[in-house]
Amino acid sequence: MDTLFNAPDADLYLRSSDNVHFAIYRAIFRLISTVFEDMLALPQALDAGPPSDGLPHIDSINVDPTHVGVPIIQMFEDADSLRLLLQFGYPRSVCDEPKLLAILDIKRAATLAKKYDIGFLREKAENALLHYSGTSPALAFAVSWRFCYNESLRAAARRSIDI
Repeated sequence: MDTLFNAPDADLYLRSSDNVHFAIYRAIFRLISTVFEDMLALPQALDAGPPSDGLPHIDSINVDPTHVGVPIIQMFEDADSLRLLLQFGYPRSVCDEPKLLAILDIKRAATLAKKYDIGFLREKAENALLHYSGTSPALAFAVSWRFCYNESLRAAARRSIDI
C-alpha cells in the first residue's frame, strides 16, 4: 500500500505495474481526466482477465479483506508515475504539489498528460522543460520534440545557440 494514498475509506484502488496499491476516491480520480471519468462511467466486467490493449482495466481481486467489493484498476504505470499523477490531481490539503525538477519526472508527467489527456499536467511538464532548458538545452529540446511542446522546443533551441 502506498504511504500517502492509503485512505481507509477509499472506494477505488489503483494497482501499479510494480504491484503498489493506491487507495483513493473515485470522485477525485474522475476530476483528474475525462479519460478516467469515462472509464469509471462504463460498466465493467469483473474478472475480465489481463489487459491486452495497454489501457487500465478493473479487476475483482481485493487488496485486503476489509475492503471487499472495492474495485481495483490495474494500471500500466509504475508506482512513482501514479504517485506523481495523484499528487498533481489531489487537493493541496492532502499533499503538496510535486516539483518537476528531474528530467525523469518531467518525462513521466508528459507521458501521463499525453496518455490520459490531462491538460493541466501537460502545461506543468512544458513549464518544467522551459526551466530545464536553461541548464540542459539539448535534453530539454529532445523531450520537447518528443511530446510536441512547441514553446519549450523553441526556448531550448534558442538556449542551445547561446551556449
